[in-house]
Amino acid sequence: MPTTKFDSIKIGDTLGPQEIPLSKEQVRTYARTCGMDVPRFTDDKGARAEGLPGMIAPGNLMFYTGTKTFPQWNGNGFTGGLMSMSLNRIIFDGHGGAKAAERWDVGHRIRDVEEGPDGSLWMLEDANPGALIHVTPQVITSR
Repeated sequence: MPTTKFDSIKIGDTLGPQEIPLSKEQVRTYARTCGMDVPRFTDDKGARAEGLPGMIAPGNLMFYTGTKTFPQWNGNGFTGGLMSMSLNRIIFDGHGGAKAAERWDVGHRIRDVEEGPDGSLWMLEDANPGALIHVTPQVITSR
């Protein structure tokens, strides 16, 4: 994998993809280094006790503040799953505790989750080429 020095990058340059497979031990080390030494990121058994199928690789954590598109999620957290290829909704108890509320397997390594101005969610896939995935409410039509 070629290395490009930061000082040699010019506006408009195209940088090649960087694919770095990580072992579970490397994910544990990353989580502990970032101060996220919690079972969902470091231990399969501990993650299962939290309602997850196994340890997950941390992506970002986004706090949802929307009141129109998904008002039932206002105040919840969302994180993308890199190893689990999922979108995860997290609820907080108001006393420092949190637990997984829902997990949607999306079949893509989700690097980032953000809330759009209209309250919909946007997910960024960690791939080459990656995808920008728009999450909106399901529209049910009657016949």
